[in-house]
Amino acid sequence: MTIKAAERLMDRALWVAEVVRRKVEGLHQIVHVTEKKIVDVYEPKEEGLVRVEEERYLTIIEVTLTKEPTAEQKKHPGYHAPLNIKSDFLTKESWERGEKERAEHRTGDHEERKGGDQRRGEHREDRDNRPYRRENRDDRGEERRRGRDRRE
Repeated sequence: MTIKAAERLMDRALWVAEVVRRKVEGLHQIVHVTEKKIVDVYEPKEEGLVRVEEERYLTIIEVTLTKEPTAEQKKHPGYHAPLNIKSDFLTKESWERGEKERAEHRTGDHEERKGGDQRRGEHREDRDNRPYRRENRDDRGEERRRGRDRRE
């Protein structure tokens, strides 16, 4: 698989390559950076005007991910060996397990997840029935206002 990008999108191409590399076990990565010369030509609309040529260089990155690199690719300065990490690589079994979980989620056969307050042991009904303490808020505001008065 080869991912190509230019200029501002180079970081995203590397990000995609790294994500794929961490999901598929045994992928070798070869990164190749080149420059391409681009000539913009502006033809005059009226006679007697000069034709203008503008040269610019475009930086291009090419990331190749392969299971079986050639000897030439292994010698390339941008070669990266496969990752030696213990991770949840994407396998056929993990893909099928994920598909099953997503199907259960769509049909509603999964356990209900509990929201923020319910995780802390406080149910929505209890939260709604708490006494409202308006006087405490006013008192705190008064203390702040009194503190300002003393400083002035």
